[in-house]
Amino acid sequence: MLNIAYGISVPSTDVDPNLQGTVMPQGDFGDGDIVHAASNEAAAMRPLGMDDIEAVPHADSEINESRIVGIVNQLLLDALRRGATDIHIENERRQVAVRYKLDGLLYKMKTPLHKDNVDEVINRLKVMATLDISERRSPQDGRVLLRTLRGGRDYDVPFRISILPGPYGEEIVLRVLDKSMAPISLELLGFTSHDLKLYRRLIQNPQGMILVTGPTGSGKTTTLYATLKEINSPYNKILSAEDPIEYNIEGVNQKQISEKFDFADMARAFLRHDPDILLIGEIRDEDTADVACKAAQTGHLILSTVHTNDSVSTISRLNVLGLNHELIGSSLLGVLSQRLVRRICPKCTEAYEPDAEALETFGEFAPTGPFQHGAGCDYCSRTGYRGRIGIFELLIVDDEIQRMISEHAPLDAILEISLAKGMTPLVYDGLRKVEMGYTTLEELNRVVPYRQIAMQLKRKAKYLTDEPKKEATEIVEGGIGAVADIILPPGDATN
Repeated sequence: MLNIAYGISVPSTDVDPNLQGTVMPQGDFGDGDIVHAASNEAAAMRPLGMDDIEAVPHADSEINESRIVGIVNQLLLDALRRGATDIHIENERRQVAVRYKLDGLLYKMKTPLHKDNVDEVINRLKVMATLDISERRSPQDGRVLLRTLRGGRDYDVPFRISILPGPYGEEIVLRVLDKSMAPISLELLGFTSHDLKLYRRLIQNPQGMILVTGPTGSGKTTTLYATLKEINSPYNKILSAEDPIEYNIEGVNQKQISEKFDFADMARAFLRHDPDILLIGEIRDEDTADVACKAAQTGHLILSTVHTNDSVSTISRLNVLGLNHELIGSSLLGVLSQRLVRRICPKCTEAYEPDAEALETFGEFAPTGPFQHGAGCDYCSRTGYRGRIGIFELLIVDDEIQRMISEHAPLDAILEISLAKGMTPLVYDGLRKVEMGYTTLEELNRVVPYRQIAMQLKRKAKYLTDEPKKEATEIVEGGIGAVADIILPPGDATN
């Protein structure tokens, strides 16, 4: 009944402190793999990179302390079971709100956290992250490592923790960095076979700059990690500057930037280490952009991210950062713009009729149906969605587009030429996936701004006849459909 009421196990004061509750596997765990909470005595929680240490007592009694430890343990385990990417603990005036981010959206959860115990829970998390429990007025950042058991062996799941002071107490956000989720293969991101072939050809270049664009939370880092996994080999020296390092990749020299050593400083230092490939976490200022472009011209392949709405506007963004058009045109190989849309739950898929408003947004370009959506079940927590899939827009900078960039051609003209050469706009890639039953029109309407939808539909229409539309559908069936059994259902570890 406590599980039903709260959605989380609440250990009583007289239970075994080992807390041996199983957690449902997430993603590609095998059928025989289950996750248990390791015993407190065996150091179920320990700070990242530290030897086993005992938690500092912060309660008046051992019984109460054991209860707080149990609440924290089960809070983290429940997030893993549900497949959450973030845990938000928010101190409000009269209550404590706990929200999980599932597939990009926040959902409020019922938990045993309340105003009487939230300070002790925050102290427990600080102890686990080796932070200062006496500091309550300044932001703090750290990492927590949850040691679990999977298949009889230790399986560590890191959490990145950020603490901010608020008007009613401290607030915490925990980012789940489950190592089983990244890096993944390019085939599982959601590329069509046509775009995947072009992107693979692009990343095989020995030098130049490739940028991945999109808002925060659009999967840019996952795409870059999948790219590194694709091109990683003993014959290449790969260096990456990240903020923060979310996943460790074997064979890649990953470095954490700091206030004294930013992306530009790290990139300059990298150039003295004879690299072949450089990953720069984000181009956010003129100094970093200048170093990245010049490195791309001196025999290095540069991978990075920029915050722009679409692929073509990245050219303008680099110019705003201080790069001249000649430098941009000569160094830029391609731009991949992307978003993440929620996938329809494979367990409760059913036919339905979309909202009239969603159909009106896409007008004559909306698929004719039949349409699919998720009715809601236990597997998807009654949301109708489970997991996410990418929608992409890949701009290839060929000789003609390079010349147009160098000659300061308007972005509209560059976009027209790119569409005429076969570039698939973001919205059209999303409509393909709606037609194939991977997502819904409502979800596509939520993720892509209306202004961008109207602009792309209007411009691309003149370059699409009935035959190319048919051909595009065949590309999807040959690309995404070929791995549909891996993308949609819960695949096992061997797949």
